[in-house]
Amino acid sequence: MAATAIVHANTGVVAAFQITPSTQVAELLSEWKRTGYFKGEFALLNGEDDAFSACIGAILCGARTVGPSCSQGLLYGAQPIHFMSGSRCPIVIPVANRAISAPVNIHADHSDAMPFRDSGGIMFFAKNAQEVYDLMFIAFKTGEDERVQLPVWVNYDGFEISHTTVINKVMNDEGVSLVREYIGPYYKRPYSMLDMTRPAASGGLILPNYFMEVKYSVEQGMQNSAIVAKEAAEFYSKNFWPINPFVEEYELGDAEFALVVMGSRFGTVKEAVRQARLKGKKVGALRVVSFRPFPIAAVREMLSGKTAIAVLDRMGAYGTPMAPLCENIEGTLANISHKPLIRGFVDSLGGRTLTVEQVLEIIQSMEYPEKWKNAIRPTWIGVAGGDTI
Repeated sequence: MAATAIVHANTGVVAAFQITPSTQVAELLSEWKRTGYFKGEFALLNGEDDAFSACIGAILCGARTVGPSCSQGLLYGAQPIHFMSGSRCPIVIPVANRAISAPVNIHADHSDAMPFRDSGGIMFFAKNAQEVYDLMFIAFKTGEDERVQLPVWVNYDGFEISHTTVINKVMNDEGVSLVREYIGPYYKRPYSMLDMTRPAASGGLILPNYFMEVKYSVEQGMQNSAIVAKEAAEFYSKNFWPINPFVEEYELGDAEFALVVMGSRFGTVKEAVRQARLKGKKVGALRVVSFRPFPIAAVREMLSGKTAIAVLDRMGAYGTPMAPLCENIEGTLANISHKPLIRGFVDSLGGRTLTVEQVLEIIQSMEYPEKWKNAIRPTWIGVAGGDTI
C-alpha cells in the first residue's frame, strides 16, 4: 500500500536501503521500475545516511521524493533526518516501525520513530494498511505545501501491518489522475537548486544572531501543517473515502474513563472497551493519528472532564515519569481545570501482543483512581515477574 501510493502520487525519486520490515517497499518499487510501472528514479544505496542524503539532494532540485526506512536504518540516517527540516525538505518517509537493538529484534514498537519526534518532521501513525495508503497522499500534499515545507513520516507497525494481507481500497485511473492534479507537480518548489533564475543555497552556516529564527520557521511550518492536512483530508474524504489525520475516538461521548493509544493496537483497545461497556463501565478510547503536530485542541475537547486516563506507549521509558505519548497527553491537559488523573503504561515492545484481557485489567484499575496517585513511572504491561496494575 505504501509503494502503490508512491506510484500513484507520481513520485520522482525514491532512495532507499532495504531494511526489515520496510523491505517490501524497496522490493516492489525495484520490480515496478524494471517493468515500467514506476516511472521515477529508484536508487538502492549503502545505508540510510547515503539514502537520505540522496533524498535531500533530489528534493532540493525539485523532485517529489520518498525515503522508506525503519529501526537501525533511521538511527544511521539521524544526521540527514535533522537536516531535512532545517533545510525545508518535504521528503515523505514511510516507516514500518521496528524495535531498536540491543538485543536484536525485527518486530514492532515505536522506539525507532520516537527519538526523532522533535527533529522537525510531521508524524502520522496508521492503524492499518488502508490508512497507510490514505495518509501517504495527505503526507505529500501537506509536506509540499508552501506554508509547510517539512518532511512527513507515515508510521505503521512492522509485520502487524507491513506483512499482513488484507483487502484494501485503491484509486482507479480516474482517481489517480484526480489526486495527482490536486497534489500538483513538485517542481513548483519555492527554491530549486536547478533554477538558475533564482540562485539559492541550502545547509550553510547560520550564526547565533539568526539561528533561532530559522528554527522558529520550522515551528511555524509545523503549525501550518495542521491547516493543510485538514484541507487535504476534506478533499480526500469528499472524493474517495473518509480519513481523519488527527484523532479517532471510540465511545468517548459519555465516558468517565479513557484509554489513549497509537497504531494498530487500537483494534485491541476498542474490543476491550466494547466488552467493558457490556458490563456497564463508562469507558472510551482515543487514537492519536498525528503525533506531530500534536492535535492539542481535539485531545483537550475529547478528554476534558474524564476521571482517569490510561495512556499506552509502545516504547520503553527508563528513569522518567512518562513515555512520549503520555508526556504529550499530560502536557495537553496540564492547564485545564479539574485535570484528570493520568497514568502511563508501556506495552507491546518488540512485537509482543497486547491482549484484550490486559486492557480490561487496566480498565478495571480505573475504578480505583486513588491508587494511581502514587504512580510515578510507567507501568510495564505483561512483563514476567515485573509490574502489576
